[in-house]
Amino acid sequence: MPAQTYSSSQKRYDSTYTYTNAVPQKPGFNGGMWSQFERKIREYAEGECTKPVQDGHQVEPPGTLYLLTGTSYVRIKQQPNNQVVAEQDFVRQIGNDNTGRILVPNSLWTACCCVRQNGLLTRSFAVMGNNVVQNYQLTRKITVRQLQRVLAEDVDALNNVRLFPGDDNCLNDLG
Repeated sequence: MPAQTYSSSQKRYDSTYTYTNAVPQKPGFNGGMWSQFERKIREYAEGECTKPVQDGHQVEPPGTLYLLTGTSYVRIKQQPNNQVVAEQDFVRQIGNDNTGRILVPNSLWTACCCVRQNGLLTRSFAVMGNNVVQNYQLTRKITVRQLQRVLAEDVDALNNVRLFPGDDNCLNDLG
């Protein structure tokens, strides 16, 4: 999670720099499109999701934004029809068995779900990007359903990945 997003106190800000929260990222990935999407997610959290909304004759109170961030050992590939599919890739590592090795994920993802009190205005989206060499870089906004399919490929499940199991409305795409 980017430090800026989790910076309501110095202690929380500092916690983003612990080893258990760290993921090795290619400089071109972290400083490129991934950084731009992190900014857009922060703007969405501070703007659309957490502000009251006029829904017909009543005002909906601010929503709550749920964020899940993780890694994957597949990378994504864009198809001609703009669909995104998973593609197996070689897993890279830093270090060796003597010094301790750290596996470098091929992609990172964030799933977002904004839930309003009545559940009628729940919206979601996801972002996934390849944390690999330059010629395979791809970072895009996708639906939570697409992300679940890609992650199912990674763990070799049969579409059995549910990122927000407590709220099926989190599958409503923001568009």
